[in-house]
Amino acid sequence: MKLILLLFFTFTSFVLTASPVIWLIGDSTVANYPEKRTPLAGWGQVLGELCKDDVVINNKAVSGTTTHTFRKGKHWDKVISKINRGDFLFIQFGHNDHYAYDPPKGIALVSTDDYKKNLIRYLNEAKSKGAIPILVTQMCRRVFGEDGKISKSFDNYPDTVKEAAKETGTPLIDLYEISFTEFGKMTKEETKDIFLFLPPDKYPAFPKGKTDGVHFQLNGARKLAGWVVKDAKKQKLKISKLFKEYEKE
Repeated sequence: MKLILLLFFTFTSFVLTASPVIWLIGDSTVANYPEKRTPLAGWGQVLGELCKDDVVINNKAVSGTTTHTFRKGKHWDKVISKINRGDFLFIQFGHNDHYAYDPPKGIALVSTDDYKKNLIRYLNEAKSKGAIPILVTQMCRRVFGEDGKISKSFDNYPDTVKEAAKETGTPLIDLYEISFTEFGKMTKEETKDIFLFLPPDKYPAFPKGKTDGVHFQLNGARKLAGWVVKDAKKQKLKISKLFKEYEKE
């Protein structure tokens, strides 16, 4: 009997002190990258820097995926099979679903109708496990208009995320509008320090340099993660309790 009670209290203590968990699913703008790809980074890769010490980050974002291929490639299976009640889940897709970075060549890989259905399916499945999902709209690409200001280049995909959030009562962080506003405060030249604009012969991973208006340097990834945290705190979302105090820049 004493042994049973000891085991019970040990298990109960473990449950009560289990570390809080944040999962992330999405594409290359969220994903982790090995050190050999420095300075390329996704915002999910650095989110842990803004979390309290006991928080566990499970970043399962995969480069090149859409809301459809993330499931088709069995990446979602690895999340939904292990996610637990009370875990948090950030969901941010859109860059590859939309894919029209170069309008003459671009083609939507996932229609907005299917995009919303896919997002809602992720939400419903996560909620069925007792997890707490949070939708995040994709951030702005480095596309400038003739007026020299940052432009919006995702058609109505971000609005579709908002619709999915509203229809399901899911928290939303509108990183699209946030990044549009923040990038709009920078000059065209200054944004190069955020995105993956690299000179040749500086980084072993990019010996020829790089001109990339979609992906981010470590500095940019940290800004994005900071904006996510700041907005979560502003909205007083449940996940806010997992973040350190975020200093305003």
